[in-house]
Amino acid sequence: MRGRVWSITAVCLGVVILTAGGCATVAQRPHDFYIDLVKDASGGRFAFVVDGARLRDLEALKHFVAHLRRGSSLRWVQLCTWVEGQPLTTQAEIDDIRRHCEKHGVTFEIVGGG
Repeated sequence: MRGRVWSITAVCLGVVILTAGGCATVAQRPHDFYIDLVKDASGGRFAFVVDGARLRDLEALKHFVAHLRRGSSLRWVQLCTWVEGQPLTTQAEIDDIRRHCEKHGVTFEIVGGG
């Protein structure tokens, strides 16, 4: 019985290692990401949403970009109308995030809203 427990443990450990290795490989491929903008109903603050991650400000977006795989792209779809307090509206903010993306090997693209 004792030998059977060790065999099962070894098989389970092998599955965990193979699964973890497979996940790491998939996560390392470059991806295309889109930035969505949402407004918090309670406080009226804006937040970026990228791939399901809610990012409260430009610094949080930069942190997200710093962990993307080189070769990935980040697309910002601008809103048709400007709303007060909306981030990424000034040329300085846009240049800042563009430089940050370039530094991390990520392509930043602005797509016109429709």
